[in-house]
Amino acid sequence: MAEKGDIPKDTGEKAPEFKVKTSLRKKISLLIGILILMIIILVYYTTLKDQREALLKQMVLRGGALTVNLANNSQVVLSSALSEVLGESGKLTPETYRQIDLFELGLFESVEKMLHQEDVIYAYILNPFGEVLAHSDKSINTFDKIKLPEGVKLYKEKYKEGTTVKPIVQSYYGYYTDPKTGKKKYGEIIDISFPLKLARETNSIKTYEGEAHIGMSLEGILKAIEKAKRKLLNIAFFAILLGIAGAFLLAIFISGPVKKIVSAMLKVTEGDLNQYVEVKSKDEIGLIATTFNYMVEGLKEKERIRNTFNKFISEEIAREVLENEDALKLGGDYKEVTMLFADIRGFTTLSEKLEPHEVVHLLNEYLSEMTEIIIKNKGVIDKYVGDEIMAIFGAPIKHENDPELAVKSGVEMLKRID
Repeated sequence: MAEKGDIPKDTGEKAPEFKVKTSLRKKISLLIGILILMIIILVYYTTLKDQREALLKQMVLRGGALTVNLANNSQVVLSSALSEVLGESGKLTPETYRQIDLFELGLFESVEKMLHQEDVIYAYILNPFGEVLAHSDKSINTFDKIKLPEGVKLYKEKYKEGTTVKPIVQSYYGYYTDPKTGKKKYGEIIDISFPLKLARETNSIKTYEGEAHIGMSLEGILKAIEKAKRKLLNIAFFAILLGIAGAFLLAIFISGPVKKIVSAMLKVTEGDLNQYVEVKSKDEIGLIATTFNYMVEGLKEKERIRNTFNKFISEEIAREVLENEDALKLGGDYKEVTMLFADIRGFTTLSEKLEPHEVVHLLNEYLSEMTEIIIKNKGVIDKYVGDEIMAIFGAPIKHENDPELAVKSGVEMLKRID
């Protein structure tokens, strides 16, 4: 199998010249045109985000106005009622609020009216001690400590002293009861709060006498966005059909040659270098095919060199020689190496008794077996002299145990002969 670095840097041959007659760019112009049309249509999807932000901003402004109105109205009626029960001390306590007739003040009616507003799912009023004075949810009793959803805080906890007093908006996901249908739903909710008393001249809360909260569901916004999305999807669907048709027609002219080249490349990666892609078109695809054929020829040449090396040296050393230009350099190098010499005792006498072809057969069998052992132990065959083998351990690649490898080779050679 061809490995990294196997593409020859210079085989001595020039790559065949190839002139592009029909640009591939022209062939895909039709597809690009259709894609541009699709992109223009799909850009409308970005308007969904803008639409959501605009609708949410509108909802927050509307909800903020409702909350301020609820807080101000509640403040007016509570201030009047509290002034009658406070007396001279003027100190507010939880018991103070229990002396007031909240039904008569119309607080429950105020929060109920809020549910008639679009998208509003709850409303409630709190005293400064976090107790419910009026809540649209009938299951929550008056003077219960308010249990806020996870992530939602009271206005007095979120407000930063010295900043502008304005409605605070917090969002969360949770279950709620739709006031119009009575059905239990789950979704994103925004909670808008505002204090019951503030000093407008200093633009900060001077005395805190509770707060009003309104919850609004984003279901209406999501429905509006969904409706717009369906319209955009219908437009995009027809554009996609046109794009698919154009791409299919173009693929007929491009995919065939590309598949052949890819198939040939895959076979090359598997080690099959007997690949050739026929060049039919005078465009960039043809240029790729021609370059591929040239590359395969270079790989074949290098593979032939590698196979030749592997007959005399190990694959590791062959790879080092082929991939490292400095492995072999003119003038040689000084290295400490271990030499191994081996021959057949009494070979001259033995060869006189054999026919020439028998001698050749004997030598081939012997040298093949011995060479295999030497190469396995990272040695390099220096030369064959008749029945003699001369091998080197430690060049061109040095190992820490070269002498040991040489001895090991000699022992294994003796065992193989026996």
